[in-house]
Amino acid sequence: MEKYNLIDTFFADEKEYLDFLISKKKITIANDEATCFSEFKKEDGYFIYTLTWLEDGKFIGDYVKPFRATTENIKVFNLGCKIIAERLSIYLDTQQANKVPSEPPAFGVLTYHK
Repeated sequence: MEKYNLIDTFFADEKEYLDFLISKKKITIANDEATCFSEFKKEDGYFIYTLTWLEDGKFIGDYVKPFRATTENIKVFNLGCKIIAERLSIYLDTQQANKVPSEPPAFGVLTYHK
């Protein structure tokens, strides 16, 4: 994962998440090298988090339940971002989507099941 410098955290604190809830539909951030970006966006009743490798467009993502802005929930969410980064790293290393684990859900209790 580190060899790709993938984004493995998203929100710095509850305030940043609250700002998203109140005033934004989508947030996109890129790493310093501009080799990948992560996106968190609102859909109808849930959120979608994706992490994309720009060189070839490979990406990993998952659905997230709307959650309360607590320190614990931000930690769980950011841990999910780290798991997504680990899974994208596996995908990039193997070039095989079927090698990427989907269990347990990356965002744990915050995972939205469609």
